[in-house]
Formats: sequence, structure tokens, C-alpha cells
Amino acid sequence: MHFHHPFISEPKICNFFSYENLFVIESNFNLEKYNRSLFTQFGIDFPNQLFSSVKKRQAEFLAGRVVAKHGLRKFGKAHIPVSIGEKRAPIWPDGIMGSISHSGEKALCAITNKTDFKFLGVDHEEIISNDIYEISEQILCSGELQRLESSGLLFNEAITLAFSAKESLFKALFPIVKDYFNFSAARIESIDLKTKTFKIALVETLNRKLGAGKILNGKYHLSPSNVTTLIVE
Repeated sequence: MHFHHPFISEPKICNFFSYENLFVIESNFNLEKYNRSLFTQFGIDFPNQLFSSVKKRQAEFLAGRVVAKHGLRKFGKAHIPVSIGEKRAPIWPDGIMGSISHSGEKALCAITNKTDFKFLGVDHEEIISNDIYEISEQILCSGELQRLESSGLLFNEAITLAFSAKESLFKALFPIVKDYFNFSAARIESIDLKTKTFKIALVETLNRKLGAGKILNGKYHLSPSNVTTLIVE
């Protein structure tokens, strides 16, 4: 489906993450062009949970569901809505695993078959510029700051990457853990600038299969204004 719409650009596949049968879809959207009637126009159900939400939250939700619908088209399931489940997590169609993120005026969705991977999380963040040290204290574990400072990235880029990586981790593992866990549950072990990859380790036991010490691999894409991270296994 090709379209030109003042609210959102045509969803397109990102080419900076390469996995077979896994798609990362992105679109830019314009908050000023949002109105609630767009849910009907795009064939997206307006959830009860959004009735009292501000315009920005409704626009972000709609943009996320538009890119998710485009991703589902790859698997012949665009007609099935992605509703809101327990603790606001998306409910994907049977056999599908996905993750949605939005930051600024960009929305992304990573999507694949459940049979191909165990978990999947994607996150997109604008580079943090203000209150960077205060934010770093909230998201970093002991010893993590030193690793980030020696990574070769600018400090605000490294902090944003760490924040995004932990968001991706939460999205990837929440369907398994089925409960919230804090940023302190994991730490960045290493960042490889050449391969655009990172390693993140659990420092808390989340369940029997996700114990303290388990290391997960992630990929990232960095631009001057934003970072996108992906954790999949």
C-alpha cells in the first residue's frame, strides 16, 4: 500500500539491522496533524485506555500501530489488531512476536515469527542532551559508567545507548518475566563501535531461565540525533 499522508510517512523497512525473516519498520509522524478520526482512517481500533490521554500519547500510539500493521502485512496478518494487554504491553496475533517504540516524531516496529526467535525488543531514543549526569545516575549500575566513558562514544551518546538498550531488554523479556524490572537489573558489559553491537548482562535473577550473569547480545544504530537498539535471540 502506497500513501502520502500529512500525519505519517509511508512505513519503510530499516536496513541497518539484518536478520532473516525479521523486519524493522519505521515512519515519521507529525503531531500537529493528528486528530482522533485518523484511527478510523487507518483502520486502527481506538482503545479505551487512551480516552483520557493527551494528544501526544494518542498520536504516538496511532503511529506505532500503523507501523505494526505494516509489519503484520509481511506475515499476512494486517487485518488482526494489536490491542493493549496486561501492563500496557501489545498483544500480537498468534504466531507473531513484535516490539514497538516511538520517540520524538518517529515510530518503529520490529516483527518476526515466534518460531524463529525466543524474544525480541526494539527501542528508539533521541540523543539525551539535558541533565545528562542526573539521568545517568538513574539508569546506570555500579561500574557501568566507566565502561561507557571508555567506549569511544560521546558521553551523551553512550548514556542514550545504555538507556535504549535497557528499554529494548525490558520489551524483549517482559513477555517471559511478565512483570516490571528496573534499569538496575542489567548493565552494559561492552560496546563494539566497529560491529555496532553491545553486550548487556543481567545483574538480578528475573526467573529460572534468566538468572544473574546471563549475557544478551544487541545491535544498535547511531545517528547524530538518535539511537535505535535491538535485542533478539
